[in-house]
Amino acid sequence: KTEPKSLSDFGAFLRDTENAYAGIWAFRVAYIRQKDQLIIDPVKWWKNITHFQNHERRGSITWNDGDAFITNWVKHPVFGASVYLYYRARGYNRSASAFGAFLQSTLFEYAVEGIDRPPSLHDLVVTPAAGIPLGIILEGASNWLENRQSGFLRAASYIINPSKIFFRGDNKVNLGPIRSQYITNWV
Repeated sequence: KTEPKSLSDFGAFLRDTENAYAGIWAFRVAYIRQKDQLIIDPVKWWKNITHFQNHERRGSITWNDGDAFITNWVKHPVFGASVYLYYRARGYNRSASAFGAFLQSTLFEYAVEGIDRPPSLHDLVVTPAAGIPLGIILEGASNWLENRQSGFLRAASYIINPSKIFFRGDNKVNLGPIRSQYITNWV
């Protein structure tokens, strides 16, 4: 078994970060219900990224960003865990994967969500800080289930950690997960 990659594999880390970031943008484009929100107003974006979200006000930093509990304490940690699991599936050690989760969370807050509203201190902290431990737990549970004799439990392992379906293997992505053949090189 090979050693996990670390941040010393900076070229690979940068490539995998670019690919994850492109995937986040693609998801954002597909997720937006009002497609006019895809038009980027550079002046609004600059105002947004130079101020923190403060319950619909601009000014000094506060913790409460006005999002619902489910958004702040479920969706954001799940996003952080998903990014962490992506880096783990790409072969990175825990610390590099944790750094990737912090990096993607920050990029999302300032660039992707920054188009629409200012970054939230809550989101910058909670997304990776709750997502990384959640990712560690999900990875452990998924790996344990994958090694069971039951086909049902092995299938559950991939539901818990779908990243390993698509991103297992060096520089390859599985576009046909049901057949488990890694069919194309990942840029």
